[in-house]
Amino acid sequence: MTSAAVPAGVYAAAVEPALEAALARIVAFLGPVHSTAVGWATVDLDRAEGELGGAGRTVSLPDDSLLGAHCRLVPVRAPGPPLVLLEPSTEGRLAASLARFGEGPIVLYLRIPARTLARLRVVAPASGVHCSRPARGPFGQSVVVLNGPPSGPHLIVTEAAAAGTIEP
Repeated sequence: MTSAAVPAGVYAAAVEPALEAALARIVAFLGPVHSTAVGWATVDLDRAEGELGGAGRTVSLPDDSLLGAHCRLVPVRAPGPPLVLLEPSTEGRLAASLARFGEGPIVLYLRIPARTLARLRVVAPASGVHCSRPARGPFGQSVVVLNGPPSGPHLIVTEAAAAGTIEP
């Protein structure tokens, strides 16, 4: 496992600095976090799957209720992090992201130990970081960091399940 970082050159120039700032705030009070995945916003999962080289090889994941999205995991692409395709299922955060930024990477998923997710929700407000209520997402219980606009970019912190689901 490597320490989480915003993958260089993956996100648009308007998105990357906001994610880096949010990640730095999380790391400041939790310490290093691990196992990132990139969330790719699209209006058509099947088309995006084909264009990104995952045609017929993706794995369906549970919906991300924090973003309002259907999710599919693209097999690990060396050397990059796992890629999660996200298609709006509601008029939520992901739909707002698509309206503002168009298709492409807009989410950074972080995985922390299960007990740390509860700690995050307790200590985050004192550090100026505000998190959503926990909800089920593609990788288990998760919270979205709410410090930015609803249209994103989005930093989602998810608890590590015993079996670990970010890395297939």
